[in-house]
Parts: sequence; C-alpha cells; structure tokens
Amino acid sequence: MPRLSISQQSKIQNGRPRIATVAYAATITLDASNAQTQQITLTGPVTIAAPKGGVTGDRLSLILIQDATGGRNVTWNAVFKNAPAISGAAANAINAPEFVYNGVNWIYIA
Repeated sequence: MPRLSISQQSKIQNGRPRIATVAYAATITLDASNAQTQQITLTGPVTIAAPKGGVTGDRLSLILIQDATGGRNVTWNAVFKNAPAISGAAANAINAPEFVYNGVNWIYIA
C-alpha cells in the first residue's frame, strides 16, 4: 500500500475520505486541505473561489445540493478547468463534480 502524504492523511477518517459540510455564502473559498469531499447546500447563487491548500495530485469532490427552491447557479473561478455548468437545477437536485489538482489548476474529471 502506498504511503499517504500528510495532506492526504488529513482527509481520511476511520479509513474513509472525510466529508466536510461548508456553510452557504454568496462566494465560497474551499479549503482543499480540510477534506477530499465538501458538501454545500445551495440556498442562493454561489461563486466557488480558488480553493486554499491543495497539493499536486489532490482530488476535490463537491456535493452541491439544491435547496427546496432549486435553480441555484454556480459560477466557477478560472482555476477550475472544464467545470460543469450548474444552472437551473431542479429543487433538491444534487450535482457531484470531482476535480484533480495539477499544481496550478483544478481539472474537472467526473
């Protein structure tokens, strides 16, 4: 089994990736060193700013949950390459984009 970097170890809890819940704000700056998976309930339009932290090869998975109203748009910072368009989603819809960090940008992979 390969050794995990300290950055990767901090994202593991009980042998599983941690999920961090991020409070809604009009602009959100994610902390890539906090958890591999970050969950946000969208109660309004949101801009995802360039994340803090991150080491080349890190993955960042987002769980974006529309509230009961839905239709919340997501705008991505330029460091997110090929990020999916998320707009007009139905009430309670879930989008789960995943990115990998190449040392400069977060590249959409799934």
